[in-house]
Amino acid sequence: MSRRPAGVAGRAFNRVNPSHPLRSIRRAHRKYVGADGARAVLGGLCIGDEWAGDPARHRRPWRDTAVEVTGPAATAIDVSFERLWRESGGDMPSTRGPAAPAASGHALVRAVEGLPGKLRIYRAMELLVAGVAERLWITDAYLLAPTPLVAGLIAAARDGVDVRLLLPGRSDIPAIRALTRMGYRELLRAGARIWEWRGPMLHAKTVIADHAWFKVGSSNLNPSSLLTNCELDVLVHD
Repeated sequence: MSRRPAGVAGRAFNRVNPSHPLRSIRRAHRKYVGADGARAVLGGLCIGDEWAGDPARHRRPWRDTAVEVTGPAATAIDVSFERLWRESGGDMPSTRGPAAPAASGHALVRAVEGLPGKLRIYRAMELLVAGVAERLWITDAYLLAPTPLVAGLIAAARDGVDVRLLLPGRSDIPAIRALTRMGYRELLRAGARIWEWRGPMLHAKTVIADHAWFKVGSSNLNPSSLLTNCELDVLVHD
């Protein structure tokens, strides 16, 4: 454990191990802040210069999306942090703080904790795609969706669902953008519509399904997010 003079504790998650290179690809990709088990902010935002921009150098900040969560779902998000902290060798207080806060609105919010090999976020996405009736609007930074998900998007578009994809026009990983574009043709032929963001890097990860479901968090629609990383999304019904 490292500890700053001001009293901030830090842990390194799953340090790179040359003896086990495949285990080293398991990363903590989550981006969130929790406060007192009552409030949390999560989405795609990282703490980095890219998100702040640099006006002096005419560098615009990356485009991203996050949400603030209050109420019992914020407590569930805190629990997800505790699990990874303990897995990284950290200690947590033996007693929790105050009881879970009361509901602060009418929206139903579920924290979806992505863990390697558990496919929780993948299954949530499959349900959204399979159940959509009118519209499916997706923003993604590094789209390399598994074949079954792509097939679901194509089927939805052919059934008349308003399928829209908003993707980066420029990427910090050009190879992924090139691979993503290889899948455009089949989606477009099925009736899906694709836009490329012309501003700075688009890093948001959101899904709107019909007029009731919304998903936002750290997970991209690619194998690393859906299969091997530790991710954190919220699925909102309102």
